Amino acid sequence: MNVWERLKVLSAATAAVLIPVVLGVIGNRYTQAIKEREVEGRFVELAVNILAEPPSEETKNLRLWATRVVNQYSGVQLDSAATVEVLNIPLPTVSATPRNYRLAAERERQGFELILAGRYDEAIQAFTEAEDAYPTYHQVYEIGRLLSRNRTALADPAQRRAVLKRIVDEYGWNAPEDLLAELRRRVEPAPC
Repeated sequence: MNVWERLKVLSAATAAVLIPVVLGVIGNRYTQAIKEREVEGRFVELAVNILAEPPSEETKNLRLWATRVVNQYSGVQLDSAATVEVLNIPLPTVSATPRNYRLAAERERQGFELILAGRYDEAIQAFTEAEDAYPTYHQVYEIGRLLSRNRTALADPAQRRAVLKRIVDEYGWNAPEDLLAELRRRVEPAPC
């Protein structure tokens, strides 16, 4: 047997031994990394649940720990202002179920109908219920807040028109088109 044949046999034997070992090590590290990510994800989930609860003096250190967990494992760092905020107020919870989405849509529509009927306090309540059912749904929060802040102005026809025009101009995104068109018709000056 010449040198080349011996090297060929030796390399085949080495490969037969080393390849399974290398694949085993790589597979083990990959599996370990996946397990670590799962654990980190559960820590983030636990931290978010802690931060969703109302803060108290007793939970101050626990909330601080939770913000550190979020910063370390979520992949997105909270800036200092956000950290202070989540230490002092509970995180909003979002439940994006289809039922909640439908309820938000119904309450939004009801809110616009109530605006058109001149029943502003009930409209505020409907927009609040829409936001509670599906936070960030369209612009129900902004509309409810605008109406709430301008309750007394709504009694004056000129000021009411300005508030409602603002809803049409600034907060009409994805609002029920038929109701928004009727509101627009009522607040925009008639053509000469």
